Amino acid sequence: MYLKYIEIFSVCVSLGTIWLGIKQRPLSWLVSIFITLLNLSIYHEGALYDKWISGFMSIAFSIYGWYNWRHGGRNNSVLKTITKTSQSQFIYIVAAGIAFDYIVAQILLYCDSSLPYIGAISTLLVIIGLWMSANKKLEAYIVWSLLNIISIYVHYQKSYLWFTLKYLVYLLSSSYGYMEWRKLYLADRANTRA
Repeated sequence: MYLKYIEIFSVCVSLGTIWLGIKQRPLSWLVSIFITLLNLSIYHEGALYDKWISGFMSIAFSIYGWYNWRHGGRNNSVLKTITKTSQSQFIYIVAAGIAFDYIVAQILLYCDSSLPYIGAISTLLVIIGLWMSANKKLEAYIVWSLLNIISIYVHYQKSYLWFTLKYLVYLLSSSYGYMEWRKLYLADRANTRA
């Protein structure tokens, strides 16, 4: 029963974390670490071991994202500019992603995960989305949208209704986040050209 309260609390705080991320506040990364630790207790109960892998990767990338947003700009300054993923970065992400996805699927099959292939894909999307967000790549919100669609299905199948609702709201938030970051990206490009 206590897991349901953790789930509800996690959903409420997670929504605030999304807003902080859209507004480019480094605090979003620290709150994300806290929420991830809470969520790990819930995912253990549901044998969603891919969420454990995603969780630990999320903690690592949250530390990186927090640092990068504060010191990733020129001369160790605040990272301000939103950019697009280059073609070479995209090719590397796809190639590394295929290899990583295969390895994670094998681990999840060994661990008797309840949804190993979907779990491997969602873990891959989490890592790509975190890297893109930490580096303020516009396409991060497209990746988050794909992940949110998969997560809605997974959490509904596991009867985690609050998490299902959370990912529905996340899907709307990722659309809003894309529009906001795109406006900033276009404004920065216009300023650069002027």
